[in-house]
Amino acid sequence: MLSLLPQLFTYQLLAPFFLRLAIGVFGLVAAKQRYKKPYKWMAVLYALTSIFLIIGLYTQTAAFAGFILLILDYFLDRKSASLSWEQIMLRKLMAIVLISLLFTGPGFFAIDLPL
Repeated sequence: MLSLLPQLFTYQLLAPFFLRLAIGVFGLVAAKQRYKKPYKWMAVLYALTSIFLIIGLYTQTAAFAGFILLILDYFLDRKSASLSWEQIMLRKLMAIVLISLLFTGPGFFAIDLPL
């Protein structure tokens, strides 16, 4: 298939790296916000999975755990308060990024080694 910029395919492992960093930093911010709400134990789990994603350690396991936490957090928040449209869409986007990291792996600058 023809591409406009085929030389960029050389850097295809940078995409999971940027996704991993973005979702990790966002997860740390979410952990800080979650700590102010009930279920403080979930904030600790958010922080741990985010740190694992940022450094690239057990990336696929951390992505799966983050996905499960995201679903659990959605149902807990939906039960206690109404969620805005933006919050729902942001959680869907986070879920898509976590699923893509589950399938693509960590990318560059990770401690995980592909087998």
